[in-house]
Amino acid sequence: MLRNYLTTAIRSFLKNKTTFLVNLIGLSLAAATCIVIITYILGELKYDKFHENYDLIYRLTGQLNESNFIFYI
Repeated sequence: MLRNYLTTAIRSFLKNKTTFLVNLIGLSLAAATCIVIITYILGELKYDKFHENYDLIYRLTGQLNESNFIFYI
């Protein structure tokens, strides 16, 4: 069964080289993009999880507005 699939794939590749390469490049780019997105999301989800009381950590950000410094929590 696997031999038939490989034979068909090789024949298709030899017949339509440009289409095969375009499809292969597109599939490779899609897979690489998914891996990068998943890696980014997993990194964001475990940010500061190594602290003992990570649920008590807050992030302070600021914005400089003319001469006043305003905090946003």
